[in-house]
Amino acid sequence: MAVVVNKEIIYAGEWIAYVSHDNDDGAWQFHTNQPEVVFEKNAILVSLKNIVDLDPTITLLADLL
Repeated sequence: MAVVVNKEIIYAGEWIAYVSHDNDDGAWQFHTNQPEVVFEKNAILVSLKNIVDLDPTITLLADLL
């Protein structure tokens, strides 16, 4: 499964501060602690496995589906 992630999490080692799950299309988004809108230029698609490898506690959110 592909997810949208702020590039800073992948390339700069920023921590995952906020996770959103869209009801309409089921997409997951992973954000830093910066209070900014993630524009296309700041986001990339990665596999959910990549995110879990970075932070295994993300699996605790699976119950929120």
